[in-house]
Amino acid sequence: MLLTKLHIPQPKENVVHRSALFEKLNEGLNRKLILVSAPAGYGKTTLVVDWIYSKKLKSVWYSLDESDNIFSSFLSYLITGLQTIDKSIGETIQPLLKTAVNLSAEKITGILVNDLIQSKKMFVLVFDDFHYIHQKEIIQFINYFIRFLPDNLHIAIITRSDPSIQLSKLRSKQQLIELRIDDLSFSAKDTNEFFYRTHNISLKEEDADFLQTKTEGWISGIHLAGISIKGQDNVSTFIQNLKGNSRYIMDYLLDEVLSVQDKHVKDFLLKTSVLQRLCPDLCDHILCTTNSHEIVELLETNNMFIIPLDNERKWYRYHHLFSDLLRKRLIQSSSINIPELHTLASEWLINNDLVDEAIHHLLLAKNYEKAAELISQEMFKIWDDGNHYKFSPWLNSLPENILSQTPQLIILKAELAMTRWQIQDAEELLNSAETILNDIENDKITPLISLSTSSKNYRGRILVNYALIASYHEKPKDIIRYVEEALEILSTDQLIWRNLAKMILSDAYFIIGKLPEAQKGQVETNKSYQIAQNPFLYLMSGANLAVTLRQQGKLNEVLELCENLIKDAEDKKLSNTTVVGWLQTIKAEVLAEFNNIDEAEKIAIKGVATAENFKIFGVVLKCRLLLIRIYFSKGKYSEINQILQLIKDETVGFGVTGHIKSQIDSWRARMSISQNNYTEMEQWMSEYEDREGIIFDYINENKNIAESRVYMALGRFNEAEEILSNLETEAETNNRINALIEILLLKAQLKYQTGESELAKKLLYKAFSYAEPGGYIRTFIDEGSVIGELAKNLRRDKNSGFINTNVAVSQEYINQLCSAFSAENKKEEQLETGLSTRELEILKLIAKDYSNQQIADESFISLNTVKTHLKNINLKLEVDSRIKAVEKAKTLGIL
Repeated sequence: MLLTKLHIPQPKENVVHRSALFEKLNEGLNRKLILVSAPAGYGKTTLVVDWIYSKKLKSVWYSLDESDNIFSSFLSYLITGLQTIDKSIGETIQPLLKTAVNLSAEKITGILVNDLIQSKKMFVLVFDDFHYIHQKEIIQFINYFIRFLPDNLHIAIITRSDPSIQLSKLRSKQQLIELRIDDLSFSAKDTNEFFYRTHNISLKEEDADFLQTKTEGWISGIHLAGISIKGQDNVSTFIQNLKGNSRYIMDYLLDEVLSVQDKHVKDFLLKTSVLQRLCPDLCDHILCTTNSHEIVELLETNNMFIIPLDNERKWYRYHHLFSDLLRKRLIQSSSINIPELHTLASEWLINNDLVDEAIHHLLLAKNYEKAAELISQEMFKIWDDGNHYKFSPWLNSLPENILSQTPQLIILKAELAMTRWQIQDAEELLNSAETILNDIENDKITPLISLSTSSKNYRGRILVNYALIASYHEKPKDIIRYVEEALEILSTDQLIWRNLAKMILSDAYFIIGKLPEAQKGQVETNKSYQIAQNPFLYLMSGANLAVTLRQQGKLNEVLELCENLIKDAEDKKLSNTTVVGWLQTIKAEVLAEFNNIDEAEKIAIKGVATAENFKIFGVVLKCRLLLIRIYFSKGKYSEINQILQLIKDETVGFGVTGHIKSQIDSWRARMSISQNNYTEMEQWMSEYEDREGIIFDYINENKNIAESRVYMALGRFNEAEEILSNLETEAETNNRINALIEILLLKAQLKYQTGESELAKKLLYKAFSYAEPGGYIRTFIDEGSVIGELAKNLRRDKNSGFINTNVAVSQEYINQLCSAFSAENKKEEQLETGLSTRELEILKLIAKDYSNQQIADESFISLNTVKTHLKNINLKLEVDSRIKAVEKAKTLGIL
């Protein structure tokens, strides 16, 4: 992270203080957004900086560039900046997020807005150079963020072009202050003051008028004119001789500026324009000089468009427009070797451990071989922090002839494809890498970059990737074969890949539903990664272990494991990684099972946001499915439908694993049942009844359970019972406790509905016996009133003798479940007043004396929507005021 991007520029000593514009900016503190929009060179940044310092405003400054078009990176910088105001802001989702969906953008906004409200600290958030941002996910997030912005934060956007946000809506609601060219352009008076303050030159009134007219108040043009005039004997003559439009004048004035500079300064300006940021030592290296520090000081003293990026004045950049003009002039120069400048820059950056920037310059120098060598060295760090995606733009910049001679980079490209579940592409790339390795071994080609380890180890890495692909296709025999072959040829020092192979081997047992065997392998792999000090894969293997434990009903172990791993991630500064999001969501789902669903929802939303950091697609899908389960317990069906639609949209063009598809399909079915949508149920069933037969394996378990649910809803009890009996045997044999409890609950409901109440109670009691060690609560409640009624009956006649006493279930646990059902029934009784879940939430906020605006902020809805809900609440409770609504709700027991 370049912290200089979060450094607010220092105010210029001789700046023209523009009091009229300050007044407009001050008015922006009563609005949501301040937009300062004009082409380059109109003093946008200078104005806002001067205003912030003059007003002594608390602020967060974020200087944007093209590299910020990665959502994860954008959010990481944003949250780091916000934490300079209050460390608690965004601490749970501090991501290099890459979210591309409405739901995720909205949820991330909710988390940040809640943190900001709780902070209560007043400040301004400035996005400088916002015109660089074109990534739709970021634009979408900004729209949400502005929409729900709390009163203690104001946003200022500085840009060369209007951003794609809802400016018209903000204007209509008087939530926007705009400063544009007409506001920013210098008047003749401003021009004269600027010349006097900056260049100690007093212009004649007619000269100031003429210069203002010719430049159209373009501040950079006026500034360059001031620098040029310093070398002129007759100021008036020079000004009156300016001709052409503003762009022509800018080019002309740059020529004038460069012509009056010392040869060394001119050379410095042109050659260092290739740098995104510069420091004297770096400049010395590319110029082969030792006086860059003095030149930088001179440029800063003379206001030569150079901007410090930190308080220590170590790093600088040129004003973007000035830099563009310099680079244009550099390209026109035939005597300067531009690729060599980039190469020299990369040398210094490599020696100073700034490898990412070095690769950038090597690619610009078209020194592809050296860039490929650096990338191939960096590829071994791919599993250090899970940040796969920084490699993609580099690989895409390399020409095909370089890749075709570099098998290690083709392997890397295949691994990146797999994180996006582009499995066919990955297979083709791995096949290509194998072919090239064969040619190298047979001396048919010479590798462009020497292999850093033996070709056998690269073959081993390819085999591990084939095992990953086999895991995706859920082919356990292929997994075992590839893993065995990989372990046979990988040398003992290849710990990461040997351990990864063993981790994938556990997938084979997981796929066939042999959870104890999978757990054993996962525990061993997790310990190996801990010993090898590979924190990211240690966390990933731990998350896989948590999933296996969860399916075995070991909820307390899962919770403890997740909390320990999340803490380890914090210690290793990996809290913003995809795997931590997964761990958070797994933890949240366990909390939901313990019936702590409000806390679970908060953690799960944060977890999904964090999981999307580097878009490891399979992990993101798993997190979303866990969030669906929590939403189901809360009755948030619209949110579930949104996620299901999102998953459908994002998986167009490629498939998902059978196990995940089974979960998706099961939720589709369960939603149809919950909403009594018989048309969808019949449609869902028609997709599966054409099959030759039901496969009772772990991959299809969720789908088969869902099928039994649909049969029951349609009154086809015999078909449902047949499926459930087969599922029960399979789940019990392989210790799949989570599924077994659900199966027993469905069988209990089926027997109850077919008049076999005593057998239903026995089945429920058996479910209790499996559920009590883990502390299951919510699974029972979500099944509804039949299970609740049976639970009451069991509590009443537990000692009647019909229950198999060899299976012990404590009275305390049964009481706990019955109490949970009673609490749930009370909620349902409250809903009988006709109040919706949202109206009940708003009623609770009214009881806390929240204003309408506070309710809107808390609930992430508009003020008009709040007013509509209030009208409905009063109508349904037959009252005519907020106070009476609360009193009536208390009388009815709703509050």
